[in-house]
Amino acid sequence: MLGILKPIQATVGGSIETMIEPEIVHRIEKILQSYAEQIERLQLAEEDFQDWFGPQLFYREVNHPRDYLLEMQHNLAQLKDADSPQRELILSEQLARQLSAFEQALRHHQSR
Repeated sequence: MLGILKPIQATVGGSIETMIEPEIVHRIEKILQSYAEQIERLQLAEEDFQDWFGPQLFYREVNHPRDYLLEMQHNLAQLKDADSPQRELILSEQLARQLSAFEQALRHHQSR
């Protein structure tokens, strides 16, 4: 999952700028939509994700599994608007960890 978020570098006016490719953003948006559909299909509630994620992974208060998706969507929006390569790297790594952990949790619930 980390590879999907690797920013590309472009030379603009002699300086190197990083940016996330639009097709990667679109792919992540589709993944998040898929997660939302799976939450509904599996009828998952907050208790189903209790103790799955630590506060270093998801910072928001969660009342429903969709709240995790809202945080990932927020991080994706911030990533698209990142104003420095360092910020972009931090956000892309955080989002990659969140996507990976959430996918693992969904797989667990699908196999039950």
